[in-house]
Amino acid sequence: MKITIISCSTRDNSQSKKVANYLSFCLTKFNIDNAILDLNDKKLPLYNATENGPWELIWKEISHLLSQSDGFIFISPEWDGMFSAGLHNMLHYTDKELADKPVLLVGVSSGRGGQYPLQQMRIMGYKNKRFVVIPESLYYDHIQQSLIDNAFVNNQIIERTDYALKVLIEYAKSLKLVRDSGVINYEKFSNGL
Repeated sequence: MKITIISCSTRDNSQSKKVANYLSFCLTKFNIDNAILDLNDKKLPLYNATENGPWELIWKEISHLLSQSDGFIFISPEWDGMFSAGLHNMLHYTDKELADKPVLLVGVSSGRGGQYPLQQMRIMGYKNKRFVVIPESLYYDHIQQSLIDNAFVNNQIIERTDYALKVLIEYAKSLKLVRDSGVINYEKFSNGL
């Protein structure tokens, strides 16, 4: 099993990347193979289906990573009450790499926010991309005060994080059975409606 953690911030030294590193540590603690996809390091140009270019090499690498993954964690900062444009842009590039695989949503904010990206991420993308947003989600507010030296300082946050990751792992196991069942037919039914 492999879980890919997507740090959706497009800023250098982002808090989302720090959260991604922490979640990677937790998954390793649970003996789960994982990778971090940092959308700041792997910048995709604004999606335009009519243009070819050097972005194709970047996308090929990202697409392969997503295809090889059994589940995902989307970590989005809250900017102006919205989720990251980097995630929205990346989803336009995807086809069925995320299909019938679970996603744990994580919101991050330097202040009291972090919840609005969760709501927005729940309603976007899943119809044709077919990823499955699990009921559990996490949000970390006041992140500079709660995540210090790559560790959360609040035991309740640590316990809740571990719980959400364990739920994600079980969804990944279950949805692999769905993908392997032979029922899925993306050619005949490529869209969610």
